[in-house]
This record gives sequence, C-alpha cells and structure tokens, in this order.
Amino acid sequence: MNSTSMMINLVANLSLMLAVSFLFSLIYKSKPFGIHSDIKTKMIVGVIYGSFGILLMLFSVNATPTVILDFRQIVIISAAFFGGIPSALISSLIIVIGRGIFSGTLNSSSIIAMTSALTVGIGCGFICTYTRGYWRKWIYSLVFSIIVVSTCTYILLGDEGHAILPLFGVLVMVGGLFKAFLVRYFMSTNKQETELRANEERYRLLHSHLEAILQSATGVAIIATDHKGRISLFNKGAEVLLGYTEQQMVGRSTSMLFDHVIEISELTRSQSESAAYQLSGSEIFLNVLHTSNSYESEWTYRKSDGNVITVNLIVTSITDSSGQAAGYLGVATDITERKEAEAKMREANAMLQKLSTIDGLTDIPNRRSFDQDMIKLWEQSSKHDVELSLIMLDIDCFKQYNDTYGHQSGDDCLKKVARELQSTLANDDVLARYGGEEFAILLPGSDLEQARITAERVRSQIEETAIPHESSKAGRVVSISAGVASRRQQGIAASSDLVRLADKALYEAKTEGRNRVKAAGAACAIK
Repeated sequence: MNSTSMMINLVANLSLMLAVSFLFSLIYKSKPFGIHSDIKTKMIVGVIYGSFGILLMLFSVNATPTVILDFRQIVIISAAFFGGIPSALISSLIIVIGRGIFSGTLNSSSIIAMTSALTVGIGCGFICTYTRGYWRKWIYSLVFSIIVVSTCTYILLGDEGHAILPLFGVLVMVGGLFKAFLVRYFMSTNKQETELRANEERYRLLHSHLEAILQSATGVAIIATDHKGRISLFNKGAEVLLGYTEQQMVGRSTSMLFDHVIEISELTRSQSESAAYQLSGSEIFLNVLHTSNSYESEWTYRKSDGNVITVNLIVTSITDSSGQAAGYLGVATDITERKEAEAKMREANAMLQKLSTIDGLTDIPNRRSFDQDMIKLWEQSSKHDVELSLIMLDIDCFKQYNDTYGHQSGDDCLKKVARELQSTLANDDVLARYGGEEFAILLPGSDLEQARITAERVRSQIEETAIPHESSKAGRVVSISAGVASRRQQGIAASSDLVRLADKALYEAKTEGRNRVKAAGAACAIK
C-alpha cells in the first residue's frame, strides 16, 4: 500500500474513531465519569474504551503485512482522562489482548505493539492523574503517546517509517485535540443542563418549603395581598391568631377588616398629611411602603370574637422583575408570646452561661472560666504594667484518698477544699477548678513573694482543716502542694508561659515531698 492510500485510510480510521467517540459522549454525557469516580466506574470506563480500541483495530491500516496503524492511543488517553490510572490500564490491557488475538501469533510486531499500548496506558494514566489543567492533560498525553508510537513504529519499519510517521503524528495530535474539544463541549453542556435541573429542583423545593413554612407557622400570622389590597394568602397562624378562616378572608378587599379603628385613624391622619391628600383603605399602608418598602410597628388587632390583641406587625412590598409592587406581605406575631419566649431565652442563656463557666461539683469557676479570666487579666496587667501571679495547687495523694474512702467521699473532699480556698482568698483573687483535684488561683496585683505568702496561707489553712487522709504519703490529713509563678519573671512572655512555670513549680513541690509551696525559680520550697 502506497503512502497516499495509507494516509487516506488513516483519515478514514480517525473519522471512525471520532464518530464512535461522539456517539459515546452523547450516550454517556450524564454519567459521573472522572478521575475521582469510584473504582467500579473506572473499571467500566476502562472496559468501554478497551472494547472501542479493539473495534478500531478491525478497521486499522496495514503499514506492512505485520504492522498495523490506528488511533487506539487516543482511546487510551480518553480512558486515562475519564478514569485515571485504573481505566488506562484496563483499556490498554484489553487492547493488548485484542492485538494478540488479532495477530494470531506472537511476533516482534505484535509484542512491540502490545508494549506500546501498555506504555501509553501507564504513562497517560499518570499524566491525567497528576497533571493539573484540562488542556495540559490532553496535550502532554498526546505528545507522550506520539513519541511512544513513533519510536515503536520506527523500530519496526526503519527508514520506511519516514514517509508516514510525520503525517501520522499530525493526525494523532489533530484527532486527539478534536476529541478533547468534543469532551470539553459535552462536559460544559452537561454542567449547564445539570445546573439547570438543579435550579429547577431547588425552585420547586423552595416553593414547597415556603408553602409548608407559611402554613405550618401556626404561631405567626402571615397575610398576603395583591397590589390592590385584596387578600390572597391567610395562613393557619392568622386563623389561630384572629379567629377568621381562610375561606372568609381570601378575596376580601383589605386586611384592615380586623385593624383597630383608632390606630387606623391616626395612621390615616399622619400619612394623609405627608401625601397632601386624604388617604383611605389600603392606600394607608401603600403610601408608607412607597418610600421605605417596609413598615414595622406594634399594632392592635381585633379578633373575630371582639377581643383585641397587641401584635408586632411587619408589612413588606412584594415587587415584580420590573420593580413594580405586585403585592404586599404582612407578618404579625403576638407580642405577649414573643416577650415570654424572650424571657425564657434569657433565662436559658443565663443558665447555659452558668453551666459553661461554673464547675458543677464544687460550684466555683471551671477551667473554661479560668482561661477567659487569664486572657482578660493578662491583657490588663500587660497594658498597665502591673503584677499578676498564678498559684497552681494539687491535693496530695488524691487517688489514694478515693481508693480508701470512696469516690463519694472524694467529691465531698473536693467541695471542702474549694470552700476553704474561697474563704482564704481576697475578693480580687480568682479561684477555679483547673481539672480533677487541681485548682488554680490568679492573683492580680501580687508579685511573686506576695503570691508565695498567699499560697503558704492556703496550704496551712487546708492542713489545719484536718480532713482525715490515712493513706497519704504527706501526712495523716488532706494537704496540698502548690507552685507559684509571676508575670515579671524571666522567661514569661505570654500567659501560657505563666501557667507552664507555675505547673512546673507544682511538680517540683510534689517531687520534693508534697504538702509544700514551691515558687518558680526558687532554690527551695516552703513547708
């Protein structure tokens, strides 16, 4: 076969490949193919494109009796683009098997062709998986496949390949780019269709949700009117609040059938003065909304049984796409119920605030409260350059206390220690349960020596309380160990440094025998 006929057949082969690709894209354009698809989907992609590659081999062009040329590499690139390495490997393996079956025997030509397909599959799989950018994936893959196929073809044909390889490479590049444009087109079209369907679905859901909300809001009266003031919506909340039914109210000319006469007269007077002519009916609210598009006020409604209630009324304009008023929406809530709810909310917030900052067992501030106070006091002491010290203290051998007397007695011990600490400290001192049997005391205005004296006073007070502790290694009564640090000490640049040094001093006090106070940086402890 001469080179001209061969090129004509290659163009026909390329046309077949693009036609089938177009059909595939058309059929499967809505499928969730992609690099991040699940492994099952990637296997499907690999099988589909592998089968497509075998189909191309049936219409391939014979360069020699043993060498055939087609565009299966574009098929493998497509599989790599849609499914990454797994899809590329599966498609290339199927093509390799098909090439072996197609040749009937294993010879140098079929082995090189199969090696070429596997190389293209592995290389393009990695390129499409790890390369960013749509066109980079395609161009890098096409260049790589052209190099691989040209090299293999040159090995098989030698100098005979010079006549067809350049044009073959151009056809592969053009065909691959056309395929990329085709895929891009369908991806864009599919995205637009998906977004359109999603928007339609969101609109339907929004409409149904809005309707459900309007009708289920039994504690809120929602009344809508058209631009002339005729009622078009009277929800369940309005029925409950006012005692009228929806059938009674829809179509009536104005919602002011249940408005208070005196308030309507007052609003009519004020609005008529601003409008420079006498207003009536729904014109009152329309004039208000003409300038602000919204009106909110406490209002009095008359119920169907003659009783009156005070509500918070909000009236809003509903405009069309041209900005013209298409109707009006009024929302009314019983102020009494709202105030009760607000009072309950304030009470609940206060309770939550207390629960979040007060330790439930000892009824003193907890770790969260301590952290907040530490930040506040640290900022104040830094801003005004005043002293701030910290005492970290721990009940000695508290685990043994629990083991000896039980956890209930352990809880009672913690409560007693907390009470004694509170009674010993000054009003400005901040006490908190830091965690477990550990407590923390912030001493604003106290330097290291003053804090050490306070800590010793606290230690002595706990020891004098004489809570029995037979299993303690520090004595026969409950005792504490304490570590003290101050803001102006060397190495303290942040509040976390203050905690760290005080905690370190506490650890040293415990390792030196417990029931003692250790100041950070001090050579000895005080007992």
